[in-house]
Amino acid sequence: MKAFFTFSFLFLNLIVSEAQDINKGNWRGVIVYDQVEVPFTFNVGLDDTGQTLISLINGQESIIINNTHWCEDSLVIPMHAFDAEIVARVSGNTMAGRWIKHYKSSPGRPFRAEFNKARFTMASNKPVSVPKKLKMTMSPNYGTQYAAVGLFDQKKNQITGTVLAEVGDFRYFEGIVKGDSIKMTSFDGVHCLFLKAKYANDAWTGELVLDNNYAESWTGVDDPDFNLADPFVELDPSEYENLEPYFDILTAGSGFNSLIGDDYFGKVTIIQVLGSWCPNSLDETRYLTQWYEENSDRDIDVLAVFYEFNYSKEYGMQRINDYVAHNNIPYATALGGPANKGQAALAFPFVNKLQAFPTLMILDKSGQARYMHTYFQGPATGDYYKDFDRRFREIVDGLLKE
Repeated sequence: MKAFFTFSFLFLNLIVSEAQDINKGNWRGVIVYDQVEVPFTFNVGLDDTGQTLISLINGQESIIINNTHWCEDSLVIPMHAFDAEIVARVSGNTMAGRWIKHYKSSPGRPFRAEFNKARFTMASNKPVSVPKKLKMTMSPNYGTQYAAVGLFDQKKNQITGTVLAEVGDFRYFEGIVKGDSIKMTSFDGVHCLFLKAKYANDAWTGELVLDNNYAESWTGVDDPDFNLADPFVELDPSEYENLEPYFDILTAGSGFNSLIGDDYFGKVTIIQVLGSWCPNSLDETRYLTQWYEENSDRDIDVLAVFYEFNYSKEYGMQRINDYVAHNNIPYATALGGPANKGQAALAFPFVNKLQAFPTLMILDKSGQARYMHTYFQGPATGDYYKDFDRRFREIVDGLLKE
């Protein structure tokens, strides 16, 4: 028994020692796709208890990960609210391992990192001037073209920004302007993106790498007046036979029997259709959590319904439990089913197919859906996010007065 405790003590000391050996400061991480390597920046520090603290840095955003741990000689970095992680061996100024998404049947992608290296090597030549707003046309390899808005903030050779489409925004990018070209990347734990383009003849031509072996070409022109379709859709009761959601279908994955539409009569109800795998859903969840806490004394309610990859009831319910705990969600949640837009639309007789995860349905006090918000423009979009906040509050306030 004494030998066992001695061994355990030495083993724990070894783990703590390894944890303390990792270099503190900025690191340059790289996710290796088959066609391109995607660099990003993260910071390593310690919390008050001496535990390794990781911050993913993308422009104005810093995502703090405080539940890292050591497994033998590898550092395990859970990707905060997502079912994904980086597992890497640390050796002096380098790391090497894999980025793994557990909700997908994939071995993950190679990951490596170097201490005290920049995301991109800064250029000394004069950079081209990047417009604050681009009208973008995205061209997938499969499917039809679609419109997007590029929002950028340039300071000499440095640039940050985002791309907003009618399925949501691609969150925070950071990169460089080098001569007539831009290179920008984003890594939020579950999405690893590379945006690049070249300027010629008053237009931009580039590529957005979204995943391993999947990229979309794009073109863009300076157009400060361009906007996408309004994500707020007002539903006219005279145009539809039924604007009441089917709550039994909404909560089918959870197996609830007690949750019915009558539970929400007399209140303005927000139904959030989302996935725990979706960064835009996470941004919207954070918004709704704060808004709900500010307004919980009013006649409002929120129900979040999850649609998940790698679907099973057991997996889905575990993801919801982890998600709720991680984000301190104060409102009701339920499991809807697999991550499929057509499947999610079955609960709404006035919709053939959802346009995006997340989607919001705003119900009046009689249980009728009055507004649908079809994609989320998160905090990375700046004024678009502020406009969503203003209009959402106005709509809810108006329905509360009815």
